[in-house]
Amino acid sequence: LVTGSRTITNKQWIESILQQYDFEILVIGIDYNTIKHHQTQEKLQQKKILSVDDYAFLYAKQHTKQIISLVPNWIKLKNSAGVVRNSQMVEILETNDDIGIALWDGKSKGTFQCFQLLRQEKKLDNIYVYKIKTLLDLLK
Repeated sequence: LVTGSRTITNKQWIESILQQYDFEILVIGIDYNTIKHHQTQEKLQQKKILSVDDYAFLYAKQHTKQIISLVPNWIKLKNSAGVVRNSQMVEILETNDDIGIALWDGKSKGTFQCFQLLRQEKKLDNIYVYKIKTLLDLLK
């Protein structure tokens, strides 16, 4: 599982982390599976800024990994949709020996909540914090 803050857009940094893991299945919180591969490539190329989920998806496609996408149901669940989706992503890991990683900006509440769930389930491998120089930076 890759959970990441939308504000992290540094492709080299993201890919350098993903390359450290030999995952077979990638679990992400955006639904790319409903779009054909070439349409997804075009859609992502049209975006000016790509996020951790976008780069993780492209990395998995490039390395022919299976992708499981879970989309929050904002209409039905409203403000709790992200929390429910994060729980579902972590539940997928409970059925096997997979782990999760977090690419965090030090601020995102959703990424924080997801890696807390991973930690509770003893599925968290590592938290990578982007552009944090000191622990005091996290407390700002």
